[in-house]
Amino acid sequence: MFSPMLLTEVAMEKNIFEKYKDWVWQEKENGIRAIIHIRDNRITAIRNRRNYPCLHLYPELKALIFKNIRNAVLDAELVVFDQNHKSIFYNGINQRSKKLYEQNVEQYPVTICAFDIILLNDNLLIKKPYAERYKILSESFYDMKHFEIVKNIENPREYWENKIIKENREGLVIKNPRAIYEVGIRSKNYLKLKNYKVTNVVVNEVEPNSAGTKIYGMASINNNKVVVECQFNGIFDIKKGDVLPVVYLDVFKNRLIQPHKPSWFKK
Repeated sequence: MFSPMLLTEVAMEKNIFEKYKDWVWQEKENGIRAIIHIRDNRITAIRNRRNYPCLHLYPELKALIFKNIRNAVLDAELVVFDQNHKSIFYNGINQRSKKLYEQNVEQYPVTICAFDIILLNDNLLIKKPYAERYKILSESFYDMKHFEIVKNIENPREYWENKIIKENREGLVIKNPRAIYEVGIRSKNYLKLKNYKVTNVVVNEVEPNSAGTKIYGMASINNNKVVVECQFNGIFDIKKGDVLPVVYLDVFKNRLIQPHKPSWFKK
């Protein structure tokens, strides 16, 4: 069994596209990380990042046939796409992640988005650089229903502005093309750049704790009221009525997703 190589989060900075201009850029899909095991042309096991078996949740993937693949291990994201080919977590892949419901198989079809290959036909590939592993993946597999290879982005700055920002997608992944596969390691050779936004929150309640203050409040996003629950580490003098900036990734059912204190905020 293989534990996936984990990504290190980086913040948006002015020169980030220049800083990593020689690295590989890909879209960060919003799904479930998975290690895919293939034997005799078919998927025999899928394990999530906690190493739990989960192939039984995705019967549509059992029917996939990979020609000329005796055995292989892929690193991938399991996703549910909307009509714009945008991967959706809430009211998307999360509808397929706990228990198999037949109606959800049809309503929320899953796609494997493969971005790395660990083993192919008895050849362990973890010591090969990522650029070579990606080339092997692209030459050994092809896109089909329920399976696709994550594509490299030629102009990441333009893609960030015109795709990630405008369509409110999750973010980008930045990979060192010379990196080996670091099993089970949160590596600085795999980076994730998330599409965070900032909103102002009116504090309604405070909950002091040893780390700082947990706040409960409301914000207005696109003229809709949203509920905010956020820990402000290192900040102990927050009071009701304060207006504080909160960083978040998305909004679902009038609640902020992944709300957190801005790194630059000092009170």
